[in-house]
Amino acid sequence: ISDAVDVLDARVINLRIDFELTIDPSYNKQLILQNVLKLMKKYFDIKNFHIDQPIVLSDVITTIYKTPGIISVNNRPNHSMIKFTNLTGTAGGRLYSDVNFDVTSNLVKGMLIPPPGGIFEIKYPETNIVGTIL
Repeated sequence: ISDAVDVLDARVINLRIDFELTIDPSYNKQLILQNVLKLMKKYFDIKNFHIDQPIVLSDVITTIYKTPGIISVNNRPNHSMIKFTNLTGTAGGRLYSDVNFDVTSNLVKGMLIPPPGGIFEIKYPETNIVGTIL
C-alpha cells in the first residue's frame, strides 16, 4: 500500500482553425469578422478545455452564429464548415508541441476526439484562428 501519486503531463495537441463566412451586406464585414474572432478566442481559451475533452463542431458553429449579421458558415470544397489543422514543431517562428495528430481520422460524429490523455490548444489565437469573408 502506498500513497504515491503519479502526475503525468497531458499530450497537448496544437490546432489551427479555418472557416469562411457569408455576412449580411448591410453589416460592416470587418467589424463582424472581428467580433467572431473575439468570440472564437474566448471559446478556445485553454481555461475552457480539459484533458480528454472533445471539440464539438456544432458548438463551434453555434458560437459563430451568436454574432449578428452572420448569414452562413460556408462549406468549402473537400472540407466541412470548420477546418482544423494540427500544428507541430516550429512554424512561422512559433513553437508548437511535438504531438502529431490526424484530424481527419479523429473526427467522429461531429466531434474532434483527442487521444487518451490529450488536450486541444489554440496556442496562438491571433494567428491560428482564421476567418475569411465571402
